Amino acid sequence: MLFGTFALLVNAASALAAISVTQPSKDLWWVNNSVNTLAWTGSAPPNDFVVMLSNPDTKLLTTDSAIGSIAQTFMFSLTILPVKWNAGTGYTIKLVNPLNGTEVYAQSEQFEIKAEGSTYATAGVTSAAGTLAPTGADSANATGSSAAATTSTKSGAMANAVPAVAAVAVAGAAYILA
Repeated sequence: MLFGTFALLVNAASALAAISVTQPSKDLWWVNNSVNTLAWTGSAPPNDFVVMLSNPDTKLLTTDSAIGSIAQTFMFSLTILPVKWNAGTGYTIKLVNPLNGTEVYAQSEQFEIKAEGSTYATAGVTSAAGTLAPTGADSANATGSSAAATTSTKSGAMANAVPAVAAVAVAGAAYILA
């Protein structure tokens, strides 16, 4: 009986660790208002998720902010287009269920967003499978502009959960994710 319970807990923990965020990290920070890389390892499930930027310091980020729209697990990395965030420490990336933003599939370790013009760490992912940028009302925590054309339509219970549509480039082709 005890062994069966232990095996069940191990299986549940393995299922929760299906995806792991590898970049950004404490050693692979982001630079404010620059192109940054988000990378992860793992496989489905989940098949897709929403990328959220988070920081417990409300002076840096007033609330969790969606970065783009739905991303797919098989992509393994995304290029995050230039956005002005507040430089500082304690940021994390959360990969969350697109239908339930409180269900977190994976979370990065804490990382820093360095001041604009700072240099990047020397190691990391050199190319990314797609491109995401903050969209619509979810970019309220960010200032400046982005090169991605995006739209956000919100209503009902999911009004503050995730942006509705984002343009994503994958392997040389552009896709609209809804």
